[in-house]
Amino acid sequence: MVGLLGMGVLATGCNPTSRTGVSAKEQRYHCPMHPTYTADRPGSCPICGMNLVPIPAGAHDPTGTDTTSAIGEVDGHAIVDLTPDELRLTGIQTVLARRGTLVRTVRAVGEVKADETRVRHVHTKVSGSVEKLFVNSSGQAVRKGQPLLSLYSPELLATQEEYVQALAASARFAQSDAAEVRSGGLELLAAARRRLALFDVPEATIAQLERTGQAQRTVTLTAPASGFVSSKDVFEGMNIDPTTTLMTITDLSRVWIEAEVYEYEAALVRLGQRATITLPNAPGT
Repeated sequence: MVGLLGMGVLATGCNPTSRTGVSAKEQRYHCPMHPTYTADRPGSCPICGMNLVPIPAGAHDPTGTDTTSAIGEVDGHAIVDLTPDELRLTGIQTVLARRGTLVRTVRAVGEVKADETRVRHVHTKVSGSVEKLFVNSSGQAVRKGQPLLSLYSPELLATQEEYVQALAASARFAQSDAAEVRSGGLELLAAARRRLALFDVPEATIAQLERTGQAQRTVTLTAPASGFVSSKDVFEGMNIDPTTTLMTITDLSRVWIEAEVYEYEAALVRLGQRATITLPNAPGT
């Protein structure tokens, strides 16, 4: 800073007006090293012994006798006037202050995971034996209602036969003159049908029972949702019961990204905030 200020020294002669545009009577001087020390005549700085230099016209005078108004004066500090080139050499940058919202970016490492609300475990409501598998491997895509396996279950077979008998009884009771008898036959039929539905017997199977009047040895179970088979724990010939997890179907049409946020940044995360995701295996995406 000393050298920069020293470059601004202007010689004064006998002319009553200096080259700075300030009259000799109004000219003031200050120390390049200690700008807060000023004097009304040339001389030496009592602090460091350097020669005093003229204060240019329009420059800030730390003593308060500026030729222009001082802006932003702070006690104990001095304002230094620099040209644009000199300011660039110092590396100092300035920007116009404005009112706005402070924004802080939180960067974290994330991992793509399945949406837990779109994961379905496949179970049966009855015990039985797997006769045939239509989905044989993990990773296979399935659609809702697609056949998964063929199950033989004595309980399902008995329930089908009950429904067939209820169909026949309802048809006979429908010919009765008593309204109570007719309604009783319909209630018996509805209860038998509801029992099949609670056992997850597909509607197509129930419709076939109504059409043929014959119980089927095996019942085909269908997928409860669309997605991918993320795990398969059942094989043909395997005995199963309601506690057996046959397979897991995961819908990957929407996924989660779980980010590991540091504890000191956790307070910056709010519900509903937007995030930008970048993929390491696809630069630019």
